[in-house]
Amino acid sequence: MHLICSYCGRYIKEKKPYEVTRATHGICPECYLSLMQKNESLSYDDYLETFAVPVLVVDAARRITAANQAALAMVGQPAERVVGLLGGEAMECLHARLPGGCGQTTHCETCTIKNLVMRTMEQRKSFHNEVVSIVTGRGKGDFLVSTLFHAGLVQIVFEASLLHAGEAGQRTGGNR
Repeated sequence: MHLICSYCGRYIKEKKPYEVTRATHGICPECYLSLMQKNESLSYDDYLETFAVPVLVVDAARRITAANQAALAMVGQPAERVVGLLGGEAMECLHARLPGGCGQTTHCETCTIKNLVMRTMEQRKSFHNEVVSIVTGRGKGDFLVSTLFHAGLVQIVFEASLLHAGEAGQRTGGNR
């Protein structure tokens, strides 16, 4: 898959899955800095609402500090019930209900979204269109997710919900 900047059209890099030949879009570092400079007067909440897709922001403890309206619709909860929760709690991950809670069960060691957030924090860099899975009471949802590290926070952008084989015409993602 070819990652192309949606602002300037420049090729950024090749991404997994490598066998997919279509292009996907992100933002290159230069355009990101330019966008941030132009939007300095924009409040953080207003900035999050510029995304048409769900966006969650988490702190170093992986607790949600902000969410746009698309993310709140995805989890089916108002902001006052989501802010402060761990991601798995907000998305109603089945494993978050086990003894120990979200991030503390044996399943959490291989949690793709938790590991992506942790990798973003540790390496202090962005990742684009990574495949992550969430298991809820409604089934398994796979997503393409991008992350951005900024000022000690991780912005999680749910780029797309992926369909499972045999589910043509249906959307997945558990909470959608």
